[in-house]
Amino acid sequence: MILTDGEIHDMEQTKNLIVEASVLPISIIIVGIGEADFTSMEILDGDNGIINSKGQKGMRDLVQFVPFRNFKGNPELLA
Repeated sequence: MILTDGEIHDMEQTKNLIVEASVLPISIIIVGIGEADFTSMEILDGDNGIINSKGQKGMRDLVQFVPFRNFKGNPELLA
C-alpha cells in the first residue's frame, strides 16, 4: 500500500517496475490523500493496461488507485 499526497515524478521508471512486477503474485494499492491532481495515478491504475518504455504491456492489472477524498466519511465504501 502506498499513501501519497501528490503526483509522482518518475513516471517512466514506475511504469517499467509495474510491468516487471505484473508477473508476480502481488497487488499495489495507491491511496491519494488530499486535493492534489492525481491524473498520473489513474494512468498507473492500469485499467487500460500499462506499457513500459520498451513497449511491453503488463501481464495483468495489479495496481488500484483510490482517491481518499471520494470515500472519506464512508469507511465501508472505502474498504
